[in-house]
Amino acid sequence: MENRRHYLKVLDLPDNANQADIRKAYRKLAKQFHPDVNQSPNANQQFEALRTAYMALSRQLSDPNPPTKPNKPSVKKTQNAQNKAQMRQAFMAKAQARSAYQDKLELQEFLQSRVRKFWRIFGIINLCLGLLLIIDHSLPTQGFYYTGRFEELHNIQLI
Repeated sequence: MENRRHYLKVLDLPDNANQADIRKAYRKLAKQFHPDVNQSPNANQQFEALRTAYMALSRQLSDPNPPTKPNKPSVKKTQNAQNKAQMRQAFMAKAQARSAYQDKLELQEFLQSRVRKFWRIFGIINLCLGLLLIIDHSLPTQGFYYTGRFEELHNIQLI
């Protein structure tokens, strides 16, 4: 109650002033003490005091029974916050799982490409060796055949 009296005194109003009287007195004094109009060095402080008094009195008149306890968040707001946190955690878990799956696929693709490359090279080498064997087998054979003892090497026949 003392705050109300102090604010009413700042605005030069009686104790039984209503909202209209408060507004009228504030506008009159605001025009008088506004820093753009009043050149005195403490005009800014006086204007701030007027504005604070007006806001406090307006708030008191608009809500005659101000809350005595700080407002607790409602159960619904708390549940919404919890739901949002759970949704955020679920989203992050899905994103991490998706990232891990993508990494796994990339690793598999890399390994498969390496294995594929190895088998391709191995196949090409086998193909080349097979062709060389076929060519070697199909060429006419000319050579020496050993028919007996070393003493008879002079009797080697050409086929």
